[in-house]
Amino acid sequence: RSRNGRGTKTMTAPLHIDLTTRLIRRFIAKTSLSETECVLWKGATAGTGLTYGNFKVGKRTMLAHRVAYEIFRGPIPQGLCVLHKCDVPTCVNPAHLFLGTRQDNMDDRNQKGRQASGERQGRAKLSYKIVREMRKAYAAGATQSALARKYGISTQNARLAILGVTWKGA
Repeated sequence: RSRNGRGTKTMTAPLHIDLTTRLIRRFIAKTSLSETECVLWKGATAGTGLTYGNFKVGKRTMLAHRVAYEIFRGPIPQGLCVLHKCDVPTCVNPAHLFLGTRQDNMDDRNQKGRQASGERQGRAKLSYKIVREMRKAYAAGATQSALARKYGISTQNARLAILGVTWKGA
């Protein structure tokens, strides 16, 4: 088990759910079909930003898309993630789910431009406007260390932003 940063436990070990008719009916009752062929989770959710469904299996709260995979496709091998083809976190349509490693999951996220960066990154101290101001000030003679102090960041982060290694869209 690992924590996903939102307090919800995620499982990398196989669930091997005891698939009773009651459990399957309870699961299906918490879904609805969308216009995009996604089967949307209407039950409990957790987290902010990307909000995944939660489903109680016995005493454990599981991610709904992982439960859907187990119910409709079979066991999830240890260490694998369940990824979404449709990129809809609340989708539990088994046709939209596939298995991959953590690296596959990160690569999929990056290829589809879902990696939070710049202002979308929740802990960012800078904004695109500030980075543009820093670049102008640096071009006018301000030092990287002075700009770092002014904006409360490290000299290394100031240098990377000023040189365009980071904050490429600014």
